[in-house]
Formats: sequence, structure tokens, C-alpha cells
Amino acid sequence: MTSGKFHWLAQRITAVLLLPLTIWFLYYFKKIIDYDLNQISNFFNSYANLLILLSSLLLMIYHGKLGMNTIIEDYISQKNLRKKILFANEYLSYILMFISIASIILLYF
Repeated sequence: MTSGKFHWLAQRITAVLLLPLTIWFLYYFKKIIDYDLNQISNFFNSYANLLILLSSLLLMIYHGKLGMNTIIEDYISQKNLRKKILFANEYLSYILMFISIASIILLYF
């Protein structure tokens, strides 16, 4: 599979996967606003909730990275500048993924 086909397919798959996860996120975000600290702690002590939250965060970051890559490739005409911005986009995406994973681990333990 070529890079363009993979990129297109990955964007579509992440978009479809994010639909139910976004609904879950919005539903619980609306509920959790009224929780006290103990209830929030209990909510995040659930392994399932943490796993769904982590999946949502990682998929959102990856989907955003793919979208930004498309924008960068389409609108930045200078090859050297495009290469640097694509590298920065990739690097920052991985940093955000690492921070998300570390934050979830800290919430759980």
C-alpha cells in the first residue's frame, strides 16, 4: 500500500473510531462536571474508563497529525520548509501522545 493510500485510509479509520469515543467523552464530560473529587477519583480508578479515555486521546492526536500533514503537504510549497514542519508536527504529536500516556498512568496509580 502506498503512503498516500495508507494516509487516506488511516484518516478514515480514525474518524470512524472517534465517533463513538467522542460520544462517550462528551457524555461523561457532561456528567463529571457535577462530580466531587471523590467521585472523579472513582471514575478514573476504573480501568475501562482510563482505557477508553487513553484510546480517545491517542486517536485524536493521531487523527490531528494526519490532518495537519495533509494541510502542510498541500499548502507549503518550499520543500525544505515543508520537511521541517512535517518533522515538527510528527515530533509534537509523539510528545503529546507520551504526555497523554504518562498522565493516564499517573491518574490510575
